[in-house]
Amino acid sequence: MLLVLPGHYYAVLDGATDPTQTIINGVTSGRFAALTCAEAVSALHLRSQDAGDTLLDQVSASLQGALEQLEARGEWEPGQKPPSTTLALALETEDQWSFHLLGDSGLRLNGREEFIQRKRVDQISATARVTIYHLLQKQGLSGDELEQKTRQIIYYGLQRALAKGLLTSAEVESVEHAALALELAPEASVLEFLQLGIVTQHH
Repeated sequence: MLLVLPGHYYAVLDGATDPTQTIINGVTSGRFAALTCAEAVSALHLRSQDAGDTLLDQVSASLQGALEQLEARGEWEPGQKPPSTTLALALETEDQWSFHLLGDSGLRLNGREEFIQRKRVDQISATARVTIYHLLQKQGLSGDELEQKTRQIIYYGLQRALAKGLLTSAEVESVEHAALALELAPEASVLEFLQLGIVTQHH
């Protein structure tokens, strides 16, 4: 979502997709996180508060506070995957711009200079996901079903996909081989992540 506030505040928030389709206050968990954090930024602006280096801490604290309120009302269980969002925020003051990045949303200045926090785990999961997509395509899946099954497998992990018969052991090995070929992390860590899925990433 895009947030534009008077006084030259510009922000883009990208709520994390939750394949479990958790709904909080009538919206998906990713949108809930994005809206909550956008409200926090707006509140700082309305108070004319220059949060400086603590801005991201305050925004994160607002989301944590919102979850604690839901938990107190019995509308949220701590064991669930927490709602999350990225944030790229630009603030213009009298004589300078400041930029704040949370998660892996980045920014590009003047169409050239890039600032982005790339995560190795995202490169690993993206490579695995592309491999899974092509494997399912060879199985005859297409369209929405192909996209949905790919998301489910990478989210819940290869162990579950094998147990449910979504992938064969040979196909699981090919996914693991593609991810390990990146050589971005210790083999044991990569295999554990792929086996258990993105659902465990927040741990």
